[in-house]
Amino acid sequence: MSAHLTKPPAATSRDTRRTAIKDAIDLTTPAAVAAVAAAGVSGMFDASTASAIGVGVGAAAGAGVGALMRRKTSPLSLLAPRPSPPQPRQVGHEIIEFLPLALFVLDARGRVLFANAAATSDFGKDLVGRHYSLILRAPSLVEAVARASMAGAGGDAGKRPAVEPGDGAAEAAFTVHRRHERHMLAYVRAAPPALDLPWRTDAGLGPELRRASVLIMVQDVTRARRAERLHRDFVANASHELKTPLASIAGFVETLRGPAKDDPPAHERFLAIIAEQAERMTQLVDDLLSLNRIELNEHVRPRDNVDLREVIANAMRAATPDAAAAEGRPICELALEPDLPLARGDDRELTRAFVNLISNALKYGGDGRRPRVSSARRSGARALVGVTVEDFGPGIPKDHIPRLGERFYRVEGGTTRGKSGTGLGLAIVKHVVVRHRGLLEIDSEVGRGSRFTVWLPEAPIPPSNSV
Repeated sequence: MSAHLTKPPAATSRDTRRTAIKDAIDLTTPAAVAAVAAAGVSGMFDASTASAIGVGVGAAAGAGVGALMRRKTSPLSLLAPRPSPPQPRQVGHEIIEFLPLALFVLDARGRVLFANAAATSDFGKDLVGRHYSLILRAPSLVEAVARASMAGAGGDAGKRPAVEPGDGAAEAAFTVHRRHERHMLAYVRAAPPALDLPWRTDAGLGPELRRASVLIMVQDVTRARRAERLHRDFVANASHELKTPLASIAGFVETLRGPAKDDPPAHERFLAIIAEQAERMTQLVDDLLSLNRIELNEHVRPRDNVDLREVIANAMRAATPDAAAAEGRPICELALEPDLPLARGDDRELTRAFVNLISNALKYGGDGRRPRVSSARRSGARALVGVTVEDFGPGIPKDHIPRLGERFYRVEGGTTRGKSGTGLGLAIVKHVVVRHRGLLEIDSEVGRGSRFTVWLPEAPIPPSNSV
């Protein structure tokens, strides 16, 4: 009698995985752990003691498995590989992406290997693979990149010389003309050895590996250039405004000492001119000091509650010419609301601002009709109270309106000739409004007059004490 042994069918890989998973799960049950523990100590203790030890170990295992189940964690997850922490290069790449300045990495041929998010925002999309000169069109930049590329050249990575911080470093200024003119400053240097690694890019001919050669970091300096220009203009204009009355005073003093030395009528006439020019210089210095004081405190918001009806009354008294004050006649037509709410502001600064507006309305508003001062209210996200100073003069051309408020800016024309001023009145008004977190609206039409409206935040209503 022969016995035939039949070979069992080979288990598939799927069956093997299922059996392994089942066995692993079975081994984590309390009963299985108890049996294993009892078997392990059976040789050292008698049967009853070994069984008791197995039951205790099984209970402890059951408590542990129960805690895992309550956390909805599979026992097999403990065997899973832990995620590796971010590598230094990965962290550095993320930091570069969030830099506020545009950064370009170029290869030896000048093609862009990498451009961060700021570069994409400033110069457009699809920058990688393009030649830098097609993105940053500046002749001064070409020379700087060539110098940096030569400083960092040197064969393969193993033979490449170390690049010092100053090697090939250069700056290049250029202007970008898009929606607005923007002034840029590029910092160019050779790529350090730390960046001398293969960068994967797609230049349109399939994936390629290239090595970093030059770094370009671009900063938008438009605001700084504008501030420099304003500073230069301010110094030039202030010098001119001070030299003009000084020259007049010096000339008339010289005349009084010479040809008009014994001419009493000339004395009276020339002394009046000298006094007028001295007053103009005093007003100019006073306006400059006021403007400087307001700008120094521009970040500090006023906290007082101000009655705008009282502010307008004080401003009208200060702006009233001596002749009109002597006759007791009003210089403006008032149309203020009787229940005008309080505004949050500085009484002295607001009075100065409305003195300037009313004085300008009297000076340039024509001779036929008095200026009008009215009020309004605006609701919405912020409750605002407004005061409008309106004149009925020749008006202001619209191309001049955006520049009103610049220091020493004047609208030249036939109606303004012979009407002197410091050119700082509206600049003071603008900065007072900015400090008060308000709005200045200017509406003018040639031949019909101008309207200047100052909007200020309403003062908060104090809570009622009534129960």
